[in-house]
Amino acid sequence: VSIQSSVNTFPNWNILIFQHLYISNGWICKTRASGTIN
Repeated sequence: VSIQSSVNTFPNWNILIFQHLYISNGWICKTRASGTIN
């Protein structure tokens, strides 16, 4: 319930946080992949 209430009250923050984590994780995966390939 607390999670749902926080999502409803701060949807923009959750979206920004998830996008930031997803993008940062994607870049980390790309850098690691390129590092292993190189």
